[in-house]
Amino acid sequence: TLLGVYNTGVNPRGVTFDSYTNSIWVANYGDSSIQKFRASDGVLLGTYSTGSNPFAVVFENVGNAVWVICYSDSVVQKFNASDGALLTTYSTGFNPVGIGFDSFTKSIWVSSSGS
Repeated sequence: TLLGVYNTGVNPRGVTFDSYTNSIWVANYGDSSIQKFRASDGVLLGTYSTGSNPFAVVFENVGNAVWVICYSDSVVQKFNASDGALLTTYSTGFNPVGIGFDSFTKSIWVSSSGS
């Protein structure tokens, strides 16, 4: 069942559900941003700048954070899920394309297409 259609940034590539704030996060490849939407009605809560060409996004339920991989910069960035503040940036392999969070080990896993 389709619950709604909402406008995002340019060329959205990734989406994740944030169970801490009951929000949906979208990675917009074309305008290097992530957006936070209220899950209940799709209201845009914020747009935050990322590195170049964010490709995928994942929610970390342990630390209330959103992790984003940026394809062209070959980095992963950690944002505070409550206010969208950038917390840290780490280098990855060349051109990251996938990300996952392991809540058991509290680890972020990144796959890269060029490594």
